[in-house]
Amino acid sequence: MVGPDRSVLRETVEVDEVSMPFREGGGAEGRSKKGRSAEGKMLLAGAAMLAGDGKRRRIRLKEIDDYSADSLHGFIADIVEPGAQVVTDGWSGFPGLPGSPARG
Repeated sequence: MVGPDRSVLRETVEVDEVSMPFREGGGAEGRSKKGRSAEGKMLLAGAAMLAGDGKRRRIRLKEIDDYSADSLHGFIADIVEPGAQVVTDGWSGFPGLPGSPARG
């Protein structure tokens, strides 16, 4: 359970999207497909607040419906302080975020 009064991530925050195999049972029918297909996978958005030395400090992780701009921007709006610098890998769902330079 997430604390309702947890603080937002601030200053510089690195955000990325990822999928995790979601296996049910133990047989081949529970295996996820490879690639960007969401079938058999849990889609996640993650964010890490970066310290001045570049090390990751506090993190947030949330299951999302898809990798669209609506899902990713909503996640960021919920967990990142307005005005923070958001660093991404340039995925197509991230453009349009205020203060978000892509980093490869």
